[in-house]
Amino acid sequence: MVHTRNGNLVCSPAGARIVAMAFSEDDQNLFFTHPDLADMVSKGTPSAQLAGGPGGDRVRFAPEYVFAWEDKPRDLIQFSTYAVQEQEDPGDYEMTRKADAITFTANPVMTDKRDGRQISFSIVRKVSLLRAPPIDIPAALRFMGYAIHQTITSIDFQEGQEVGLWNLIQVPAGHTLIVPTIGKQAPMPYFNTGAWTSHDDHLIWPYGGKSNAKIGFSADQIPGRTAAVSPVIHGRQSLIIRDFNIETEMRYCDGPTPESAGSQVFQAWDGFGFGEMEYHAPAVGLAPLPGTYTDTSLVWAFDGDEQQVEWLRIQLLGIQ
Repeated sequence: MVHTRNGNLVCSPAGARIVAMAFSEDDQNLFFTHPDLADMVSKGTPSAQLAGGPGGDRVRFAPEYVFAWEDKPRDLIQFSTYAVQEQEDPGDYEMTRKADAITFTANPVMTDKRDGRQISFSIVRKVSLLRAPPIDIPAALRFMGYAIHQTITSIDFQEGQEVGLWNLIQVPAGHTLIVPTIGKQAPMPYFNTGAWTSHDDHLIWPYGGKSNAKIGFSADQIPGRTAAVSPVIHGRQSLIIRDFNIETEMRYCDGPTPESAGSQVFQAWDGFGFGEMEYHAPAVGLAPLPGTYTDTSLVWAFDGDEQQVEWLRIQLLGIQ
């Protein structure tokens, strides 16, 4: 656990994961936690076997169609042809702590499910708490946040292989996703249908946790900041914002199919009882792709009454 007066993070080497984020030790986890997690831990069952994983903020590896989907027709109802590799989650991470930062390091060897070839690379993922919010906020608003600084470096790649870091925050069903867009933009539908709506400068998606639907936006459609807002409970509401870099001239290797990959930088998912905010870093591989890439993202969390959170949404997301 990383603890300061600005909040608490609970980290785990499983998936280089931030399991929990809370404003204090007595507050509720702002991330989704799988309801069966405690039972599986008590029985010694690997938490990676839970549908969708145990929850939190974790890193995965793209392309999903290479590393997770079997090379056969996709089962988009039961997901029986989908499996996360153990080298991805839980992975084999070494976790070290220094001051108010935790660093995860690993050298994954992944299997390309299209042809069985292996691909190896290294990852260093450093999580550190933020001391101050990005803007001056009213005293009644609570804040905490953290930064993730991570580097991926290729070790053994063959022709046609590439890997990108894929970062996922899971939030409980009942939250609403907000994606600011550059003008009115329609997302790319990956599979199934969710309850999203496109507006003049943003997309809204109330997460029901049941649709098993996924969408994506390309690098030229969004400015690089997304949010999830909680329901109002006892007059208060929480807001989680992720701020990330976008490199419009670089290659993003994920997409629903190989043909659609190239620029998909943000994705969203609703299903298995939670919603996800997902963003990708550019791919590494053989030239002309870079052999290494360093990525930084920021996560800000706020808590206040509904009017204060609405003010924050306008200030930090730039939408009405």
